[in-house]
Amino acid sequence: MRKLGDLMLWGLVAVTLGVLAFVSTREGSVPHSLFRSYVSSKENARVLAKTWAEIIDGGRLVATVPNAAVIIAFSDYQCPYCRQSEPAVDSLRALGAATFSYHHLPLAAHPASIGAARAAICAEAQGKFESMHRRLMTTVAWQTDSNWRREASHAGVPDSTAFVTCLDSEMASSRVEADLDLARKLGVNGTPTFFSSKRRFDGQLLVSEGQWLVGK
Repeated sequence: MRKLGDLMLWGLVAVTLGVLAFVSTREGSVPHSLFRSYVSSKENARVLAKTWAEIIDGGRLVATVPNAAVIIAFSDYQCPYCRQSEPAVDSLRALGAATFSYHHLPLAAHPASIGAARAAICAEAQGKFESMHRRLMTTVAWQTDSNWRREASHAGVPDSTAFVTCLDSEMASSRVEADLDLARKLGVNGTPTFFSSKRRFDGQLLVSEGQWLVGK
C-alpha cells in the first residue's frame, strides 16, 4: 500500500512538472516571459561587456571629464525625459563623476527626432557636436519647423552649405542606423536609457542614479 502511495506521489510530481514545463513554453505566459527576460538580460550583458570600448568610441562624447567613468546614453532629442535628464548630466560633470557617450535613438513617436539626430551628426562632422547637442536639448522651435540651417548657425557650425549637404548623406544615415542596431542588440526600446560598464538605468536620470551607475 505504501509503495502504491509513493508511486502516486511521484506520478503527481511528474504531471505537475509536465504542466509547468508546458505552461512555461507558451508564448505570453508569465514563466515564459520571465525566462525570455532572463535570457535577454544575459545576452545584453554579454554584448555590452564584449564591445564596451567600441560602443564608447562609436558614441558622441559630451560632458567629457578626464579620467571619469563613462555612461552610455541612448537618447532622442524630442523625448521630454531625455531633455529633463540634461541637468543631471551637467551636475555629474561638475562633480567630476562621469563622461557621457551619446547614441541616437530617434523614436517613431517623435517625428522631428530623426532630423535632429542627423543635425547633431552633421554638426559633429565640423567639430560642433556638443554645441548642437545643447541647442537641440534646450530649445523647441526646431520641433515644428525643422530649420536645420538656423540651428546650425546658432550652434556655431562654420560651413552651413556642407552641413545641409550632410543632412541627407549616406554618412548621416549609416551613423543613425549603427546606433539603432546597437540599441536592438542591447534590448533598448525607449529613451532615455543609460549604461555603465556593469549597470543599466531606464528613464529620466537624476544625479543619484548617475552616481549609482558609476558606483559612487
